[in-house]
This record gives sequence, C-alpha cells and structure tokens, in this order.
Amino acid sequence: MVEKEARKNLKKNAAKIYFEVLDELGYKYDVDKDGDIAYVSAVTNSKVIAIIDSGFDEFVRIVLPEVKDVTSENRASILEACNVANLKNKGGKVYISERNKSVWVAYEAILNELNEDELRNALFIGPVVVTAAGQKFLEVIGETE
Repeated sequence: MVEKEARKNLKKNAAKIYFEVLDELGYKYDVDKDGDIAYVSAVTNSKVIAIIDSGFDEFVRIVLPEVKDVTSENRASILEACNVANLKNKGGKVYISERNKSVWVAYEAILNELNEDELRNALFIGPVVVTAAGQKFLEVIGETE
C-alpha cells in the first residue's frame, strides 16, 4: 500500500512539470483518472496523450490513440501494416493496444532529467513523430486522408 501511494505522489510531482510546460506553450489539456494528460498539439492539430510513468520520471511517452479499430477480420492486415510502418518511420512505434481494440502510435524518449527544457522538446516533437507514423500506417493500410 505504501509503495502504491509513493508511486502516485511521484506521478503527481512529474505532472506538475508537464502542466507548467503545457501552460507555457499555451496548450489546453485534460487529465484522466490515471493522471495522464491529453492535449492538442498546435503544430499537428492532433489530440495526443502524455502518459506519465510513475516509476520513471525521465521516461516520456506521447501517444496518438485509436488510429484504427482492430477486428478479428482485419487483425492480420493491421499487424502487417504496423510492421511496414515501423520499418519506414523514424521514432514512432505503431502497435495494437493492450486491449487489442485499436492501433496506437507512440513516441518514447528517455530524458537526461525531467526538467522544463527537455520536456518542452518532447511535448513538441512527440506529436510530430506520432502523427507522421500514424499517417504512414494509414498509407500502408490504404486509408490515407
């Protein structure tokens, strides 16, 4: 119980830095029940989620959720398209979510330390990377917008 509470506090402390940077950038954001932060990138106009890992503050994950629904009928083609998109893009990871319901795209980075300068760069570049990787996935699957 104590460890769980300690992890929760670590996540809250990291979130404060995220809030400061997002406020500075002028981004509006929402916080979900897990403490993760959804915001719309001014560069890509994409809604992304910053998932805060409570055990590792220097790890940053920015995700573009629910790019495409996964069904038993399209699962094989989705997996192939994820593989091709991952081979062709730089920095983005395209995968089927843990619940096997949709494709997500992630940008993951390890910062030297969690501070405003490094986080600002990650919150800026993350949406660019996941949007490009998501577009590559849709191109491969044949659904370019």
